[in-house]
Amino acid sequence: MAEAAPERQPPFAPPGFPPQGFPPQGFPPHGFPPPRPDPIEVAGLLSAQEIALGIRADQIDVWRAFASAVVDFVAVDGPPPPPEQGSRPKPEPFGLPQAIASRAVEAGAKAKAVLDARTALLARLTPAQIERARKMDMPPPPPPGAGAFPEGPPPFAPPRP
Repeated sequence: MAEAAPERQPPFAPPGFPPQGFPPQGFPPHGFPPPRPDPIEVAGLLSAQEIALGIRADQIDVWRAFASAVVDFVAVDGPPPPPEQGSRPKPEPFGLPQAIASRAVEAGAKAKAVLDARTALLARLTPAQIERARKMDMPPPPPPGAGAFPEGPPPFAPPRP
């Protein structure tokens, strides 16, 4: 009876490393969060959703307000431009936490705009459009896993008689 191969240990890693569940669930294998969505791609998806939902002329204003708020929310502002040579301002005390908090407040305002635009949009959509939007937001079903086929994956071809 053949013995199972031992679990492969990364080179130069202490026993038991990496810990169970590392990297955190929800992140790609390299451990970093996924990149933010590109605003142009988001705008394209919203444009396709507008057509799929059948947004009518009397709904276009609230739809565009919603789409603009979503695109503005996912758009990432770059770092501020560097100061001109020779005119470096004196650093403010606790300037970094203040800058981080200011960006968080700005992101919160953009998120609030998305929520307000969504509320206005839902008030103008028909029940059929809301149901279509609900189906568009559903994630795809997970691939069949071990629970789906306890005896192993199904054969690629039907068994021969």
